[in-house]
Amino acid sequence: MTHVFRGRSRWTALLLAAFALALTGCIRVQLTFTVHDDGSGTVGMLMAVDEALLSLTGESAEDVLGAAADLPGGATTEVYEADGFVGQLVTVPVPDMTRIDEFLGDAEAVTDSAEEFRFTREGDGWRFTTTVPSGEELMGEGDDLDLAGLLGEDAFFRIRVALPGEVTEHNADRIEGDLLVWEIDWTSTEPRALSAVSQPASGGGNDMGLVAVLVGVAAVALVVVFAARSRRSR
Repeated sequence: MTHVFRGRSRWTALLLAAFALALTGCIRVQLTFTVHDDGSGTVGMLMAVDEALLSLTGESAEDVLGAAADLPGGATTEVYEADGFVGQLVTVPVPDMTRIDEFLGDAEAVTDSAEEFRFTREGDGWRFTTTVPSGEELMGEGDDLDLAGLLGEDAFFRIRVALPGEVTEHNADRIEGDLLVWEIDWTSTEPRALSAVSQPASGGGNDMGLVAVLVGVAAVALVVVFAARSRRSR
């Protein structure tokens, strides 16, 4: 079985490993990229398999997914158990998300896939881009598998991104809190470009509103004081 963190090249290493498991219809794959205000961030990779499948095969989640190896310093590995799925969640700290591939060490599948994810500064804001290959490209032109028929309802591959500031442009499928979420279709015959842009959160409107309120309060106070003095002078 192909290990999660031992791969060949870029997207292929990660996606083929996940794809082989996704054909059972019982796999969860999720990549989460978080960028902080100072440009640092984290990369999280979740892979989990249905417990029902494990009970049938007699294997453990580690047998199916492989053991994490050669992870960069500071990386953490957690056991994942949710909704009948078990697996592992690896989180890698990245000092500079614009140089993400330089900080992921020898975790080949993570490193190679991350090379396809671009986080760039644009002025005071950020831009995220990547292109997900089609299922046909990953499997090869000569493969005649009916992907739609093989994939089960529970098979999914998600990419989640959190950018600092206010997101002004994106083509995500949905937003969950601060996370932009893309649901990747394994059966797509076309590559899919993902993108998002953020700018510093605009607080100018709130500040101006507060100033207006303060000015109004001050004006009322002056009127009250003036009226009181006028009464005394009579």
